[in-house]
Amino acid sequence: VNKFASGIGWQLEIVSGGNLKATLNATTLQAGSYLDGAWHQARLCIDRENGLAHLFGDGTKIKTTDIATLGSTDNAANTLFGTNPTSASFFNGTIQEIRISNVSRSAEDYIKPVYQFPDDPSTYLLLHFNEGAGNIAYDYSEKRHRATLYGSPTWTDGDMEVSPVTIAREQIWLVLDEDPVLTSFMTN
Repeated sequence: VNKFASGIGWQLEIVSGGNLKATLNATTLQAGSYLDGAWHQARLCIDRENGLAHLFGDGTKIKTTDIATLGSTDNAANTLFGTNPTSASFFNGTIQEIRISNVSRSAEDYIKPVYQFPDDPSTYLLLHFNEGAGNIAYDYSEKRHRATLYGSPTWTDGDMEVSPVTIAREQIWLVLDEDPVLTSFMTN
């Protein structure tokens, strides 16, 4: 998932070797290996108040970096899911849920949720991917955005009472109009 253009913005991705990688403008956090076929959760916590960014894998903080001098990550790019426009690469896997919030949810380790994320006033985007068919994923936050899935997404049965969407070298995109500070998504 990313909102990145001309070196400004943010992204959270799985790169070669299965490592989680977060990029905030020119700052990069990278760690872990998640190519075992199991469900995993990745979370990027941007804590501007304390000047830190934290990268989590399955509820465990795996990397922290100082962002006290990080400028704005705001840009006019679309928020994209399943593709990295800077490298023209595409995610090949299943995405079960995406939440973007306008607060730093936690800078500490947490228990990986086994249920769908709930909506709350700090949730800016909440995609459960439980539509089961079609090319639209609906936002369950009060913002009521829509994500358009391009290509030919395959809807599959999943756990957590949702139907995840499988992306095979395709892209999903959604236009957002705020600079979110937390990104969480589940993927395998």
